[in-house]
Amino acid sequence: MQQSAPEEFGAYIGIDWADQTHFVSLRDANSQEVKRYKLEQKPEVLSQWVNELQERFPGQRVAVALEQTRGAWIYALMSYEFFVLFPVNPKALARYREAFNVGGAKDDPTNSDLLLELVTLHRSKLRAWRPDDELTRTISLLVQIDAISLIRGPP
Repeated sequence: MQQSAPEEFGAYIGIDWADQTHFVSLRDANSQEVKRYKLEQKPEVLSQWVNELQERFPGQRVAVALEQTRGAWIYALMSYEFFVLFPVNPKALARYREAFNVGGAKDDPTNSDLLLELVTLHRSKLRAWRPDDELTRTISLLVQIDAISLIRGPP
């Protein structure tokens, strides 16, 4: 059985999501240098950041590891085709952190670095997020609408 070649990426990103500020660690595929910065939880900040990435890595895919599977941030990232999202289970990240940090102290910049490391070095062990097909999205939406109706009761 022949395995397919791993997908090539122009960059790798680890994002530690928070309520107001997101910590980002970014590494260009052609460099070992890691750029670290913070992004505010604002639509215009996200839009500007995405535009900058598209200009910096034109026509290339970008691998993004993040610790969540739901929420405004990940839903926004899902809408850009050049991102390949790798949601990481919070428990898996905590155990990975513990393996290299005996004290177990948690801080956000370290988490974004660890997520970057996971997507860079261990991507083959992570599952990339794939969007649901149209039928599954429709059923999910109908279930959510039905659940809201049950909670609110008849009009």
